[in-house]
Amino acid sequence: MSHLNLQVQQSWLYHKRILSYVVYSLNNSIMLEWSQDILHMLADWPSTETPRLFFDLSNPNTSMSYFVLTGRDLFNFASTPKARAELDELVEKPSDFRIKLAVLLSKTMVGVVTGSGRSTNILRQLVVGKVFFDRETALQWLNADDNYIPDSRTHAIDVKELLSETDMGLLSSETYRVGVNELRLLVNGSLEIVPISESHPVIIGRSARADLDLSTHGKPSLTVSRQHAQISLSSGELNIMDLGSTNGTYIGDKRLESGKPITIQHDEEIRIGALNIRILF
Repeated sequence: MSHLNLQVQQSWLYHKRILSYVVYSLNNSIMLEWSQDILHMLADWPSTETPRLFFDLSNPNTSMSYFVLTGRDLFNFASTPKARAELDELVEKPSDFRIKLAVLLSKTMVGVVTGSGRSTNILRQLVVGKVFFDRETALQWLNADDNYIPDSRTHAIDVKELLSETDMGLLSSETYRVGVNELRLLVNGSLEIVPISESHPVIIGRSARADLDLSTHGKPSLTVSRQHAQISLSSGELNIMDLGSTNGTYIGDKRLESGKPITIQHDEEIRIGALNIRILF
């Protein structure tokens, strides 16, 4: 374990499999020093191994500072011209070289940050990132030996767009009304964004064929059926329907009747097997 300064603690987790940074406070100078350390570590990373980075920004003030200093681009750790030049050198590594990054934010940020920033072209080539609000879930995802390259059905979204939606009041309606064709859910502390339209409902299950594959969510995912539930869009409203799952789909304590769609309310919590899911917007 080492300290870059009094505000950033660097350490290795899971037998040097995950490089962790716990950040207690951020300003421009701290961000610069931290950014340089990340890039130096990545430059020396064996090209045959996947770099796994964990940014613990769970302090509420730190989360907001990071949000501002990165220009709302939550996966942008190359914040200066010098850092971006060093990042360019990483592109020269083998084409399958990817950085797996988990960003842990304070739960107070859920209402502010409900998506990840759209990164630069270089970062999109190198970084596979996810935003989390739960430490254990973030580390489970980072440590998993799965095929984590994003499926074409999911993608990052510009935070500015999300904030503008919030300003327009899309979060205040009693019933979830979709302003854009994307479904945003918080799954056991992990943010998931999945395209949805009236002609293409979202299948939730424990399978790579599902639109929202929950198999990467640890032991609780074992309670999820391969095709567990479906969320559909109709006239601007979302409906959820159980698909005959073994362990059931719940809204609160009520188990849904299989094959019968139920309207989902904004900010409602549902349960798929043993996995808790919150509808963000």
